Amino acid sequence: MSGLFPPATTRDMSGRQTCCILDMEDYSIPDGLCPHLIKKKIKKAMLDSGYRGKVEVWACVAENTWSDELRDKFESRGICVCLTSQVELLFWAWNAGTSNVLILSNHHEEMEQYPRFSRFRKALESKGYCVVSAKPETLINQSIIEEEQSGKLRGYF
Repeated sequence: MSGLFPPATTRDMSGRQTCCILDMEDYSIPDGLCPHLIKKKIKKAMLDSGYRGKVEVWACVAENTWSDELRDKFESRGICVCLTSQVELLFWAWNAGTSNVLILSNHHEEMEQYPRFSRFRKALESKGYCVVSAKPETLINQSIIEEEQSGKLRGYF
């Protein structure tokens, strides 16, 4: 994650709230990875960049693709599961006062080329928001399990 967000250099920046939108379409969570580790890793990455504000994680899923059990597993760990598009979540982030938006999607390159997303991103950035997109593997991979076992993620929840 290092380098995705500009380092927080002021108190105002360090207190920014972050909304992470996790696009679950065409993405499988690595075996053995629990939802609470996903949120811990994202929180740690933001803290490592100097951001101390609240971090919310939203998992976008296609309708009828997740069981109630899987949905409950994520939601019980503080990850909201929603059946909505990324663009709708960006509007939510804007209205909620979120200053950082992190989009983890296997389709982030295509999304960056989408004119509507580009315009909306520019509008957010002109108001001081920081919008970053990357592939989920940037943060969510097998190394999270190793970091948890070694204690590197302790205290990030």
